Amino acid sequence: LEVPLSDRPDSGLKGRKNHLGWSDPELTLKALQQARISAVSLANNHALDCGREAMLETVKRLREAGIQTFGAGADATAAARPLVRRFRDGARERALVVFGAFERRERYQEAYRWYATPGMAGVNPLQPGHIGESIMRLRDVLPDPVFVAFPHWGNVYGQVSEAQRAGGASLIGAGADIVIGHGTHAGQAIEMVAGKPVLYGLGNFVWNTPGRYGKLGCPPYSLVCSLAFGPGPAGPDGAPGANVRLRVYPIVTDNMVTRLRGRPTSDSEFAEAAGLITAGLDRGLTRLHDRGLRHLEIPLPGL
Repeated sequence: LEVPLSDRPDSGLKGRKNHLGWSDPELTLKALQQARISAVSLANNHALDCGREAMLETVKRLREAGIQTFGAGADATAAARPLVRRFRDGARERALVVFGAFERRERYQEAYRWYATPGMAGVNPLQPGHIGESIMRLRDVLPDPVFVAFPHWGNVYGQVSEAQRAGGASLIGAGADIVIGHGTHAGQAIEMVAGKPVLYGLGNFVWNTPGRYGKLGCPPYSLVCSLAFGPGPAGPDGAPGANVRLRVYPIVTDNMVTRLRGRPTSDSEFAEAAGLITAGLDRGLTRLHDRGLRHLEIPLPGL
């Protein structure tokens, strides 16, 4: 959720930080409820645009509405606490754990004091080592967990950066099963790192400003992801399919084309988007489906 539930930007940031975000708190919360959103990460570069107290009020409003928050909080401990969802996959009890974090940026550290500390509210800084320590602890107490790192990072409307690649490798090395990044406003590539998927950038979902895709020569696509649990289709040799699959749905999000209403891709758009995001991916790990919504499916054996 890349906007505070507050209608007044922080006066202390005016003239110091570009693109301050704000909203009508009641209408925004109503829209989230109507969309059946049940959890949001607040680890991003707009969470404190209306000030620290407004960020805490955003957490309070969301939780009172039954929407869980993660990635920001009243102190470093609260901000680092992941989203944990327990569920049943057939006869198996399982847990999904999602870590929200915002990459460290010097200006946000020094000028804006954006990141949570032991005595100050803020967002969770991206620290793969700390995430790895949490994974080690939670693996011992949660049933059959799947760990997802959900970092806000990268250059807006840009290609995957070396910093993203290094961060993705560090998160996988720390124990994450899947990395799903966001923050670039444009869909980015998927790569396999040590046999695990790293999706570097989801792009936009709902973003109420005219897109810069055409101006910057950026493909007008973003991505929606889901994790599917339960036995998948059998392989060509009759072996059981993977129990967990990552599904990736390309969507069109150039607001100059969609008039602020993102939509699924057409056949030709899907082919183009799929080619772009899987350019560095072993095609043997990817299956294309067309069952209502066009999407890519990546089996995750071992999960």
